[in-house]
Amino acid sequence: MKSVTIIIPIYNAEPFINKCFENICTQTFQHSSLECIFVNDGSADQSEILIKEFISSNKTRISFRLISHEH
Repeated sequence: MKSVTIIIPIYNAEPFINKCFENICTQTFQHSSLECIFVNDGSADQSEILIKEFISSNKTRISFRLISHEH
């Protein structure tokens, strides 16, 4: 099985987080496992909180991770 990793840099992206997750979750890769890594580069908005909430409630086959940097 092939593996696909999506890396998404985040900086004050709160208005776009829900649409981003929606688009990722609707992807169909027939013969691949899908992983998504969000990299928060010190956002000052609620981006990190929204991502953590989504990850904790994720019911899809997609693996999500969050990497956060303060500066």
